[in-house]
Formats: sequence, structure tokens, C-alpha cells
Amino acid sequence: MTKNIPLENRLASFPVGYYTLHPDASINFQMNRFYDWVGDPSMLTEMREAGAFAQDYPTFTQIFLELGEKTIAEGNIYKGAAYLRMAEFFLFADDPRKLPTLRRIIKLLLLHHQVTEEQHFRIPYESAWLSAYRFTPPQPKGTLVAFGGFDSYCEEWLPAAFTFRDAGYDTIVFDGPGQGLTLEEAGLTMIPEWEKPVKAVLDFFQLDDVTLVGESLGGELVIRAAAFEPRVQRVVAYDILTDVLETNLRNFPASVGEQVRGWLESGNENALNAFFEQARSQSLLLDWMLKQANHVTGTQTVFEALRHFQRFETASISPKVTQDVLLLAGSEDHYVPIHQLPDQIATLTHARSLTARVFTPYEQAQNHVQVGNYGLALRTMIEWIESLQVRGVVLANRDKKERTMIIDKRDVTFKSGDTFAAGWFFLPEHATSETRVPAVAMAHGLGAVKEMYLEPFARRFAEAGIAVLVFDYRSFGASGGEPRQRLFPRDQIEDYRSALTWLSLQPEIDADRLGVWGSSFSGGHVLHVAAYAEQFAALEQLTVQERVRHATEGGEVYIPDIGLPGQGFALQTDQESYDFARGAQATIAPSWRNEVTMSSLDAILEHAPAKSIELIAPRPLLMILAKDDPISPPDSIRAAFARAGEPKRLLEVEGGHYSVYPWSKGQSADQASQAATEWFAEHLVASTAMGNGEVG
Repeated sequence: MTKNIPLENRLASFPVGYYTLHPDASINFQMNRFYDWVGDPSMLTEMREAGAFAQDYPTFTQIFLELGEKTIAEGNIYKGAAYLRMAEFFLFADDPRKLPTLRRIIKLLLLHHQVTEEQHFRIPYESAWLSAYRFTPPQPKGTLVAFGGFDSYCEEWLPAAFTFRDAGYDTIVFDGPGQGLTLEEAGLTMIPEWEKPVKAVLDFFQLDDVTLVGESLGGELVIRAAAFEPRVQRVVAYDILTDVLETNLRNFPASVGEQVRGWLESGNENALNAFFEQARSQSLLLDWMLKQANHVTGTQTVFEALRHFQRFETASISPKVTQDVLLLAGSEDHYVPIHQLPDQIATLTHARSLTARVFTPYEQAQNHVQVGNYGLALRTMIEWIESLQVRGVVLANRDKKERTMIIDKRDVTFKSGDTFAAGWFFLPEHATSETRVPAVAMAHGLGAVKEMYLEPFARRFAEAGIAVLVFDYRSFGASGGEPRQRLFPRDQIEDYRSALTWLSLQPEIDADRLGVWGSSFSGGHVLHVAAYAEQFAALEQLTVQERVRHATEGGEVYIPDIGLPGQGFALQTDQESYDFARGAQATIAPSWRNEVTMSSLDAILEHAPAKSIELIAPRPLLMILAKDDPISPPDSIRAAFARAGEPKRLLEVEGGHYSVYPWSKGQSADQASQAATEWFAEHLVASTAMGNGEVG
């Protein structure tokens, strides 16, 4: 059985790059497609050299059948299977080599990926069966069902299936009618009513809430299935395909396409068949395509096949789709014209949400189904699914009460060092010893107190179902400790740990789901706490480290925390800090004192908050920087973020150092608050248990 590996490692295993390997566009695409399976750079040279001798399809298939067998004999079964698949792809349906080659390819793929018989299923369907595989992680966070398109095999989906599994999803891939062994051995030909095989799969595995992914022609089939199957909750069209007949006629002049459509509408079968008999005699590729179309659809003539494909369209059924939908498209897809993306968007008039993503040459993902950068396409799908999970958590907590949730705010104290720290404890009303909730400890930055605009953040977290302890450090605000206003980073880090300990002892709090939030100077504190604490799982960070412009020697005397530029020495001498602090003191934070002890300076200078940022992983890390911050340099934050391990996210917002606070009354404050709420919701609320900082 193929082992679970870290998701980032799995995604990194897919090669990046769309190469020119053969002058024939169709052959070149298939070479890139199957190279993307394997990612062995030696294939690029071997395919170019072998393809140079293949100027027609029969020669191409013979060369690659031989190359595949030679490669397998040398011990590389995966690369050999890819070469065999390239050859088998262009074999005519009635070629006696086709089915034995297909069976051999499948056997080799299953052997390479260590797929067991217990993971393969034959799902009863009508008088035959559907071929399917299921890969389940230890603690699945959802179920994903996927299928391919025209003449595809679900075994080709194994690398993608393992990627979704390693992302935490119970993953099922299957061949419907007209695909893989379901076509070749069970004898079922392709139908447009794709809700029927999807229903059979969901019934067989007893599933009632799935993400459904359709690849290539499956991008049309998935819309159809979702329109009639309510158990499908999320839909991925990978890529979009709104009109199969249009894609079949795309390489003909527009006038020919109109003529063919006219023959189909009028039922002029003889004229249409005669035209294509003449055309196929001059094109081996067209002859192969038409024979394959008859084979996959179970039709006898070109007229019957094209009339059958007329039924594969989404315009008539898209308004019935009510799920969340993700549409993917390549900007230079040589099969599907890009205008089908806005066409599809326009008809999904009742989707719960609609997201579209166009991949470009810069990303090496511009082609059909993102051949050239499969990893990016898979990452896009995974991130989309997870964003919906976060949205679901946030909406579930706000659905009935919006922002009217009753939040219990208590004044509390807890022991820290040889004195006490004072704080506010915000507790959602549904939190009890029977329904425990996650919690976050949060404190302010350099010399600030809890009254200085932290309550809006705390209430927003509490509305999302997260308890919050907002506290003053020892020697500041309402907390104990002498001398007053002494700022020792190591003591403030200890205050954070004491706050987490206090939270873990509260009967309403789930001690396995704790997080920390820091702002400005305390952003550095939480990096340190996260790097060395094992009892919590989520970390949010606004700005990483405060700058200290002056370092002096002196006794235990007091110096200003904030001062105006050019008006004497202070710990912070900039207009924005002065306006922020004085404004808060005059309105909501009268307890704030504009002073810190001189001895605080040495402790601050010794403080290196990002020193251990590499140790935070696997605990999730969110960092938010202000692009024009003169106090916490954005480049230093980006550099620290680059050293951190996954999972992590960096959000950059407009404005200066204090733009992330409600004081600024700008968009950046709302963005920062919303991002933090969603991050905690994803990593604390959405999980039922978190241990050692890992989402369970």
C-alpha cells in the first residue's frame, strides 16, 4: 500500500514544465501528460529521440510499445507503463494489441503504487459493474469522489488520489460507462446521464456528503451529476467543458462546423457520414478519433456518435446546480475553447458559491487539465475545499445569532511568576463542561495594555465559538508586579504560558485546542511560545518584532514609552505610535502609562523573537504584515516567514504598523481580524482534537 507522505512532499513530486517534445500537437500533449505521471527527467530525452522517428501514428505506437517493454525489462516499471500508455492511447479500438496492453498497464501501475486487492471494488451497475478504488486516511476530514473523461482510466488518477488522501480526504476514483475497465471488460458505453453512475457509487459506499471532481470531459459530466444528485455538496470541473460537440468540431473551419450542425439538426445522416468518410481518409488522427468515438459511445456511424455527443452539454442543466462550484480552465487549452469558461459561469445561476481559476503559461499550467503543472491544479482544489470548511465553521457559529451571540465577559486574575496577571475572559454562551470550546490567549505590544483596541478582536473570535483570555503583562495595566512598567520579554513570554495554563484548567475549555495571538512586540512572544510549547495548536501573529532605536545604560529609572519625533528620548519616537497610544489613553485605556523602566532596554535587546521560528511547525502559523510598516520592517517578516515550516500563511495588508487595529477604521483592520478568525476556526474549531500542534 502506498504510504501517506506529507502533503507538500506529495505536491512537490509533480514536475513543472510543458515541453516541446514532438511537432504533432496531439502527440506532444500526450507525451507531456504521461511524463507528468512519472517526473523522471530522463524521459524528456528518451521521448524526443524516440519521437523523432515517429512521423505517423502506427510508427509511433510501435516505437513506444518497444520502448516501454525495454524500460520495464531494465527494472523501471513506472516509466515503462507510461510509455506503454502513450502507445496504447493511439491504438485503434479493434487492434488486437489494445486490450492486452491496457491490462498490462493497469497491472504495472497497481504494482508500482502498491495498491491492494482490498482497495479495488467492482460496484454493481445495471447488468454489469463499475471499477473503483478507495484510499482512506486515518482520520478523514471529508470525502472526495473523482472520475476522468473520454476514454480515460481511473488508474491514471492514482497519483492525484494519493495527494487528496494525504491532504486528509477519503478518496474514491472510479470508471463510469465508457471509461477504463468499465468499458473494456464490463462493456458499458458512455452516457450523458452521469448522475446514474454517481448514484451507484454513493449508494455502494453509503456516502451522503461528497466533493465530486470530474476531469476533462468529466468537467461536463460533473455538472450534470451535481444537478440531479443532492448528496454532492461541492463540485470541481477540472477543466470546464460546456459543449462537447463544439470541442469535437473545433479544428474544422467555422463554416464546416455550421454545416455539420445543420446536418445533425436536419437528420441528414448520409451527407454527414459521406463528408467524414472523405475527411478521415486524409487524416489518420481523425480516423482514429472517429473510431474511438464509436467505440466509447457504442455507436456505429459518425452521425450517430456526433448526435450522441450533442447531448453532452451543460447549458440546459446548469441552473439546477445549487452546490459550491469550482471551475478550472487553461488559458491555452487546445481542446476546450476558453470562452466556455464564461459560458459556464453565466449558466450557474443558483450555485451556492462559484469560484473560477484560469491557469496561465507563466504557471506552466495553461494547457488542458493543467498538464505541465498538475501539482498546482491539485493544490488549488485542496485549498478551495479547505476554504469552504473554514467558511462552514464560521457561518455555523454565526448562522442563527449573527453577531448577537451572548458572550460572557469576566474579569479574572491568574498567577504568573511571583505575582498575578489580570485579564478579561470572553466565553461563548454555549461553552460548558459538556461542550468545551477552543481558546486563545492574547496580549498587546510594547508597553500597551489590554484596553487598547484588543476587545474587538476578542469578541470576533468569541462569535466564532472560540473563548479568549485577554491579559495585561505583569507590571502593566491592572496586573501586579513591581517595579511598575518593567518590560522584560522573558517575563511576558512566561505570562503567555501562565495564561495558557490557566485556560487549560477552566472546565469550559478544551485543553487540546489552545492558540495564541500576538500584536506588534508580542508577535515575537507568540513565535517563541509556539516554538517551544506542545499544548496548543494554532498561532496567529500580526507583526513580528518591534524596533528599538536607543539603547542606553542606566539604573532603575523610567523613560517614556512613546514620544514625538525630535522631542527627546523615548522607546518609540514616531508620530503614528504617539497618536495611537495617546488616542487610546484619552478614550478607552486611561490605565495606560507612558513609561517603561530603563532596565527593560537590556531585556528587549536580548530578545530575538524569530530565532526559533523553524520549531513552530507542525503547529499552524499565520503572519500578517502591513506593507508600509516603518516599525516592523516587512522584509524582515517575509524572511522570518520563509524560514517557518508548513502549515503557514502570510497575509499582506495595506497601511502602516497600526492599520490592523480598529483604531485605524480602515479595511486592513477588518482583513486582519477576519483572517485571524478564519485561521483559528480552521485549526481550532474545525478539529475535534489537536495534539502537539497537529490538526487531528
